[in-house]
Amino acid sequence: MNAAQTRGDSATQSPIRLRTDVFDTLAGRLADTEQGRADALDLDRATLWRIRTGRVTPTLDVAMRMASLLGTTVDELFEVTA
Repeated sequence: MNAAQTRGDSATQSPIRLRTDVFDTLAGRLADTEQGRADALDLDRATLWRIRTGRVTPTLDVAMRMASLLGTTVDELFEVTA
């Protein structure tokens, strides 16, 4: 693993990406702000941002919790880009 991968630089992207259009539509029902959405999903705002931008891959637990709270499936909420 090189330094860029360990630091999480923008050159490192997760192969599992949040479908932001689906997320924004569904999460809009939870809260109007990113902080409110993060709170509703029991995440901190920075973690939600990293998931949104593909800088980190959410754990299965987090992906399942997000999908459940948003009333959808993991398959609908995330896509594989690799």
